[in-house]
Amino acid sequence: MRYFVLLAALFMFGCGGDSSESTTTEDMKEAAEEMADEAAEAMDDAADSAGEMMDDAGNAVDEAADAIEKTAKDAMEKAEDVEDQLEKAKEDMDQAVDDATN
Repeated sequence: MRYFVLLAALFMFGCGGDSSESTTTEDMKEAAEEMADEAAEAMDDAADSAGEMMDDAGNAVDEAADAIEKTAKDAMEKAEDVEDQLEKAKEDMDQAVDDATN
């Protein structure tokens, strides 16, 4: 990494020449600090994006859980309706048998 910073600094400020064009240690230090700041900002942005993605995923899980709960509730209500219909049919059949045998 330090070689990359050195190469970047040499590229940005020139690779030698006369003394008026030569880079100073302070210039190289500033360039390295700027690159470090940019890298830190990029990491912060990536962390923010990851946090937002995790929030979105959590919301999607919550929505899916709500949908599953609603579907299960609807299925239970339909099963209860079928049970009630079967009980009524049994009672009607028992009544028909009683009427036929009496």
